[in-house]
Amino acid sequence: MEYQKTNLKEGITQNIELLHVQVMNVTDVKILKVHVNVNVMENSIKTIRQIESSHRGLGIPLHFANLCSLADISCFYIGEMGSGKGTLIKSIKAYDVDYDMNLYTINIVTLFKKFYNEGHGIVDKKILWRVDEWSTLKEVHRDMFMSLGAELITDHRYSHVSGASVYQSLELKMENIILVAFVGIQPIKFAHMTTGEQVGETWNALTSDRFLKFALINPLRTKTNRATPEYTFSPRLPRKELVTVNSELGIMKMALKDQVSEDRLPLFCESLIKAYCKYEGYETVTPKAEIEFKKLFGFYLSLYGMFTYTLDINEGNKFSCGAFRLLNAISRHEGKSFPDLIEYFKIYNKSGKEENYIKEMKMELKILERYDLAHPYSESEPRMYTSQRVDDYFQWYRDTMH
Repeated sequence: MEYQKTNLKEGITQNIELLHVQVMNVTDVKILKVHVNVNVMENSIKTIRQIESSHRGLGIPLHFANLCSLADISCFYIGEMGSGKGTLIKSIKAYDVDYDMNLYTINIVTLFKKFYNEGHGIVDKKILWRVDEWSTLKEVHRDMFMSLGAELITDHRYSHVSGASVYQSLELKMENIILVAFVGIQPIKFAHMTTGEQVGETWNALTSDRFLKFALINPLRTKTNRATPEYTFSPRLPRKELVTVNSELGIMKMALKDQVSEDRLPLFCESLIKAYCKYEGYETVTPKAEIEFKKLFGFYLSLYGMFTYTLDINEGNKFSCGAFRLLNAISRHEGKSFPDLIEYFKIYNKSGKEENYIKEMKMELKILERYDLAHPYSESEPRMYTSQRVDDYFQWYRDTMH
């Protein structure tokens, strides 16, 4: 992919000469010649810069969350402590949402009382659920997420009968409901929830085919800011405005590859790119809009697929928590040696054999090397640095958004 670009801070113009697109696993490569000489990402860049003015490294991830909400798509934000995922989820705009709820503060009883008093139920409503950190949820809230949440996200309806007395029962009905959930979760917990035997099919179905997975690394973070960012989220087209699709969505399929199943991929691609086009004021989905979307979010969205694997066709996918944590550490603290990383992760070596931990770390590093995310450079001892590809993306991020 070749980009000839002027100063994006000034003109925000690009002349895209040639784009190679490989759709899914199809071997033939489609070549699109797209000539663009117009302002691109203009409304998105305006919003992202507002966020970046106070919260470095959260502008693009937070803007993606708002677009997901606009597209009625749920998302997991997988990130280490200190990555900013909690602040991000608190800061999502409740745009065109009927009920904005923090999952910590509700349960099935409070929901029953609230919705039953509004006419024995609700119809044609949109609900936003926020979970800043999954590991801090009580068991009752997790159960509600796995029952009520799963049913609403999957079937868009739910019914519940409550025994008000020995003579009477009350039935709550929720019909044609759009539930959008944003969940912050640490990589260790996400890996455990994905592979643990006690999790069950409901969790795996939600994570694999109903949620997008945003692997959040933040090498741009400079300080802790407990306040939420002040910014505007203003789509240029109304939410219900029809956007026509004049594209095979090949670029979007490449951007969201490995996020959901092949059957559901077209639905997610179309919903997300339509949301992006509404935000930018484009009445038609074109390859130009897809290129813009992939330029903004493609790097982050590609990470999840790089960190998932399986060792046996009889098993489901696993999430490589170690490789993700290693990339996060290297991206924020480049130049560390293996002994430095052992100290950074506070690995307690009971046997005193440091080489065993270095061996395990090298295996995780192979994943990063395979996908050109990080490489060891040897002087007297190997030191870890992010790849040129990673550096180029975040340099573009800095130059464009700061």
